[in-house]
Amino acid sequence: MEIIIFSKSLKHLDVKLATTSSQIFEIEFAKSLASFAKVNIVSFKANRIEKGKDIYRNLTLFPLDKSKKLKHSLNEIISKNKLFLDTVNTLIFFGYDYIIIKHLKSVCKKLKANIVSYTFDTHKAAIEHKRGLRRVLIDSYFKLGIKKLNSIDGIILFNEEAYKELHLRIPFLISKIGISESEISSKTYKRNRDDCFNIVYTGSLERYNGVEEMIDAIKLINTNNVTLNIYGNGTLKNDIIQKSAEDPRINYYGLITKGELENKIKKADLLINTRNVNHYVNKFAFPSKLIQYLSSGIPVMSTRVIKDKSFENIAFVIDHITPEKISEMIKFIIENPLEQKKRAELAKSYIRENFIWQGIIKDVYDFLVKVSS
Repeated sequence: MEIIIFSKSLKHLDVKLATTSSQIFEIEFAKSLASFAKVNIVSFKANRIEKGKDIYRNLTLFPLDKSKKLKHSLNEIISKNKLFLDTVNTLIFFGYDYIIIKHLKSVCKKLKANIVSYTFDTHKAAIEHKRGLRRVLIDSYFKLGIKKLNSIDGIILFNEEAYKELHLRIPFLISKIGISESEISSKTYKRNRDDCFNIVYTGSLERYNGVEEMIDAIKLINTNNVTLNIYGNGTLKNDIIQKSAEDPRINYYGLITKGELENKIKKADLLINTRNVNHYVNKFAFPSKLIQYLSSGIPVMSTRVIKDKSFENIAFVIDHITPEKISEMIKFIIENPLEQKKRAELAKSYIRENFIWQGIIKDVYDFLVKVSS
């Protein structure tokens, strides 16, 4: 099987230089899939042809011509580089942008290729902060895209509730985020030697991620020996900058690369994920950062994003996103360093058993074979 992945955001194949969760996911997904099939990525953001590492010799990133329509630029790349010559060819794209689906379907129809969406987000999260006519127009546009999904060959999602929400009638696969086994830390957590308890949050700065409650929780902790370091971008960015100016224990560092973030995580005493599991976005998204957290060897505090009952044993779980509950849990964790160490080790074992890319991608590949038959 030969696969082409259309990306809106990828600039390169070096995951260490990625700055968003979606970029990290797309690179790691493509590299893992390349162990089963010949995989090429096309992106308007890429500015040069980039080959994968030796281990990913089946993977290449091609830049799309921004001056041309998507279908014309994609057809040109396929023809020039002699792609889609296998007996089975599949094009994967992310989400449900109406115009993108229209162009990609045109290419696939001409080349008799299958087309599959991998939808791990919802447009409703992006328009949550917008108001008036602009919000209505954007919502209407993406609803057209959702309807268009029923004309493709299949879809991959993180949650069956999302499939029902979209009212789809096409073949689907419920999958999940993975990680390479080599990414799981070999180090055992030990409380930092200095007097300061270092908490790290990384991700979208949106209300549904509990960022405001997290910051207010720090204000309820009456000690200067706690810091909250925040990395990411989003609609709450300016509010967070303001609050960090009011409290020296709260620090905002903006958007950084995966490689830089890994170094920050290593120095943390606690990684925090306060996503609201009852928010609409949770039907579609899965916080890939949480998998990175759990594999890092650093203790994690999280809402019940993973429904598995054993999640309570590997993370410090909170069920109510309030400043009071968050601050209470932080205080408990500070007072129990041995429990931190225990759960951090259990978390790494849990990731090895449930979230390694090889097994996840095998299911994805089998699904792609199924929809092509």
